[in-house]
Amino acid sequence: MLFFAGSTLHQASLDTHSVVDTMQDFAGPGPGPGVQDPSSVAVDIATNEVYWADRLRSKIFKANLAQSLSTGLPGIVTGEPREVVSLDLVTPEVIALDWISRLLFWVDSGTGSVEVLDLVSGTRRSLVTGLAQVTALAVDVVSQ
Repeated sequence: MLFFAGSTLHQASLDTHSVVDTMQDFAGPGPGPGVQDPSSVAVDIATNEVYWADRLRSKIFKANLAQSLSTGLPGIVTGEPREVVSLDLVTPEVIALDWISRLLFWVDSGTGSVEVLDLVSGTRRSLVTGLAQVTALAVDVVSQ
């Protein structure tokens, strides 16, 4: 299980109840990649990547996950975060990932929309507009 506490990404073991810092704050000063105000996180099990939305930076980022030696599952973040979506975002709040179809969905509370990015082709489109106070998003990867 991965979760943010402040601007640090943590991994929690469901077996041992231990928590490990997987990514320290990359933010620092300035507009570079990093974490300032994460609002949502999703793991891509097909590519061992973690995605997150950052409200203050108005961007969606991703970073690579190395396999944990103890569990064999994705764990520690390796390399620098990379921007995935950075244009025409106001307040990305919630993300969801369809790792089978390679689609990243998000809610932008600033524009009242739900959008999707095809991670293979790079095609982005708006699915729903005119929304208010969307607080959650889930994707059914089996039924499509």
